[in-house]
Amino acid sequence: MSDYIKFLKSPGSEIVLPFIDTLMRSAPDSIFLGTTLIALLTQSWAYTVLIITFFEIIGLHFFISSVSSYMTGSQPLQGKDECGFMIPSYTQISLLKGMFTRSVFPVAPTFFMSSVIAYILGSTMNMVNEINDLAKTNAILRSRFPISVVLSIVFLTSFVIWRINKGCDSLMASMGTVVLGFLVGGILLIVNTGTFGREAINFTGLPLLQNSITSGSPLYVCAQS
Repeated sequence: MSDYIKFLKSPGSEIVLPFIDTLMRSAPDSIFLGTTLIALLTQSWAYTVLIITFFEIIGLHFFISSVSSYMTGSQPLQGKDECGFMIPSYTQISLLKGMFTRSVFPVAPTFFMSSVIAYILGSTMNMVNEINDLAKTNAILRSRFPISVVLSIVFLTSFVIWRINKGCDSLMASMGTVVLGFLVGGILLIVNTGTFGREAINFTGLPLLQNSITSGSPLYVCAQS
């Protein structure tokens, strides 16, 4: 009987938990590498700007962590972060590991994830008029933003809880980092939109609505032959 119970428990301890650990550890690097690959394959302007945003996040984290360390008198953390910036393998591949400074606050992996999620959700919110207009003929598009919000919050919450459960971060540092990350992501969205235009945050590929009054263009235009 004990062997049977052990057999039933083995999928959880030998398959599910290692899979979750791998997913959470590699999440930041996977997003970075995946976005870079998509940008190269699709030649997408929005994903190219998102890569630029990644480096903006890295630079802001270095600045904020330096200020935080100076004000609190704490030193950058030494050693390897066992919970983040790591694709588990024999080589322990990570591109972001050397770019981020390990600090008590803000927590680098959580800061990166929350900033990126806030940026993506903000870009979808920016397209709400286009989504509502197209939803008149395709109602399923109206659920795009709510689903994005729910899935993003669930994943970010799971990511934070996993890191706290592993003993890598404290609750207060994690919550403060999430709030700061969302603030930074929102600011970068505004800056990039003003600098590169709305097309630079159009991950959905939707046709953008234009104000014909302010632009002086006609309300109806002829289609190109």
